[in-house]
Amino acid sequence: WLIAGFVVLLLILLGSSLGAFFLLTPGRNVGTGLVPSLTPALVGHVHFISSEQLYVNNNQGLNDQVQIDLQHITPPANGKRYYAWLLPDTGQSETAPLLLGALDVHDGEVHVRYSGDAQHDNLLGMFSRFLITEEDAQITPVLPSTDPSARRYYAEIPHTPNPNDTKSHFSMLDHLRHLLANDPTIAKVGLQGGLSIWLLRNTEEELTWAVSAKDRWESKNTTAIRQQLINILYYLDGAACIEPDIQQVPAGTVTTPQNATIARIGHVPLLDKTCTQPQAPGYTQHIGLHLLGVTSSPGSSSTIRTTASSIEKALNDVQHWLEQMRADTVQLLNMSDQQLTSNTALAILGDLATQARNAYAGSTDPNTGEWQGGVVWIYGNVQRLATFDVTAYKS
Repeated sequence: WLIAGFVVLLLILLGSSLGAFFLLTPGRNVGTGLVPSLTPALVGHVHFISSEQLYVNNNQGLNDQVQIDLQHITPPANGKRYYAWLLPDTGQSETAPLLLGALDVHDGEVHVRYSGDAQHDNLLGMFSRFLITEEDAQITPVLPSTDPSARRYYAEIPHTPNPNDTKSHFSMLDHLRHLLANDPTIAKVGLQGGLSIWLLRNTEEELTWAVSAKDRWESKNTTAIRQQLINILYYLDGAACIEPDIQQVPAGTVTTPQNATIARIGHVPLLDKTCTQPQAPGYTQHIGLHLLGVTSSPGSSSTIRTTASSIEKALNDVQHWLEQMRADTVQLLNMSDQQLTSNTALAILGDLATQARNAYAGSTDPNTGEWQGGVVWIYGNVQRLATFDVTAYKS
């Protein structure tokens, strides 16, 4: 009986230990074995990079490169190799998958950059999914294998339409493409590319003109100063809304932009202003609307919402600096030639250049000491929103 008692006790202890193991081990369920996690573990990120080989008439040079950074990657089997692909939107059969290249795993990590094609095509405008397949190491595949067992890692930019967006039904992918690839509103006036690159381009031009206007003061070249100021105001107000700000300029003042390119780009303003026929929303407001759309779309993560909130704050700072530029520009344009060569005008020109520099590159808040990002910072962080969160492939 003593021996039998020990055996029973041993069986009870063993049964309790096994029960605790199956109950407390993540991913296990008694009677069913290993159950896949509902949320696969993140193994890294893939994001777009712009080569900055930009063209005014198209969206090339934007999001034309891809950076792959992965960790905790299991090496492929002997005789096999990993291949990375960009895939078009689900159901989009007209666009072929793009091979980004073979991936070599070193200590469980992968760090590879795809440098783009010869045309510097905007990849975000064509692709929304990322896939890694495990295939023959000796023969580079032309297309990813159709065998599901060859798929190893996967990611996609959420593309479920927002059910609460009863007007446009945009998804997160739609909003990101408006911001970074192509926006139909500005395309109507002949401007290719996303909203954020035009905010960056135009603010950089504003800074160039502001510095040039200040430099022209030294030679007292009032005609050149006024031309730079008109260029600035044309980008700030837009072609359709500039008239109220130039009604009080001295007679003979040139009120047209310096060339046809400025006139075309100026159809879309940096700032919103009430006028009879605005051709498009201002960039600061328009970008803000799409950021709101990104954060409220299905699939929006806490990281995306935090980044978008920081961008929105930076946009408010940029709008303030651009409005200060408008006030300085109008005040200077309304001066006579004699006033425009005074020290008072020089001080205003200096402030104009400072506000333009802040809007472009950012500034430190003198009251709090906190950094306030300009459009360079905004553009980089908007691009960060279009990031693939890569996980193990799950059918």
